[in-house]
Amino acid sequence: MNVNTVKMRFIESLCPPALLYVLFVSIQVALDVSLGLFLTAAVKVGFGIIGTLLLDSLCGVQLSVVAWALVAAPFIITSLATAISMGIDADQRIVSSVREQFVERATNPPKVLGKVVMAKADGSDGDALLLSMQS
Repeated sequence: MNVNTVKMRFIESLCPPALLYVLFVSIQVALDVSLGLFLTAAVKVGFGIIGTLLLDSLCGVQLSVVAWALVAAPFIITSLATAISMGIDADQRIVSSVREQFVERATNPPKVLGKVVMAKADGSDGDALLLSMQS
């Protein structure tokens, strides 16, 4: 039996969620290698093998729905976060709110009601500080 035949049989025997995960990890590893991030690529290969075996074992015990959920969850969450942030302009609203508060505080500083006096309770070094407001 040829080594390539064994590799192909292993890939053909994977369940669809595990096969999709292998494809996803392969793309990530290829990008890391092309950027010269060899240690990162090696770590991703290790975690990719573990993840593939985990997903395939979930399919083996009739939990393919869980395997699909594990594979699809990051894609769904990323898509929803992108759609939400693009759809309601959340980043622009946050920036304008912070800018308004900054300008308001710069033009109208908060009023001081009194001064804070700190004194040690009983005059010892180990006790907590007492704070009191004096007008």
